[in-house]
Amino acid sequence: MASKNKKSSNKNLWIVVLVVVALLLFGAIFMQNNSSHKPIQKADMAQSSSEDRLKKYYSKDLKITFDYPGEFQIETKYTDIVLKNEEGEILVSRSGTNVNTLNDYLDNLSKLNNLTVSDRKELTINGYSSVQGMVDNKKYYFIYPANSTVVSISSDSQAHFDDLDQIARSFRYTP
Repeated sequence: MASKNKKSSNKNLWIVVLVVVALLLFGAIFMQNNSSHKPIQKADMAQSSSEDRLKKYYSKDLKITFDYPGEFQIETKYTDIVLKNEEGEILVSRSGTNVNTLNDYLDNLSKLNNLTVSDRKELTINGYSSVQGMVDNKKYYFIYPANSTVVSISSDSQAHFDDLDQIARSFRYTP
């Protein structure tokens, strides 16, 4: 009989050991899963795609459209659109011209206003002849969307240079 009790006691001991090991394993797995699912912090939200926060702007008078970050306030002044926030401004301006190419426009602008476009890169933005460059400490995009029309997009705020690039890439002329 003592041997039967000893076998039963050994069996119970094994069951207790197996239950403890199973509980430890379950606890370890539970802790690992919970530690990998941290709550979203503000810094994590800031890393969301810039496309998630874009708005579309359309000017019937200037016949242009572009996407811009939603945190900007927009003010229109005749042939200018000013996008403002606490870090500075971006200016979108439409000008008329009597020259036939963007290079002629920039050469003429340079002669008349004694300015130089440095770090000049010729581009095509959505099919339009364009130039990106710096004038003094301002980053500019000059876009020639149609005969007699030049649109400039600029900012002297380095904090806005990425936003400026986004606006220029999304620019469309809508006659």
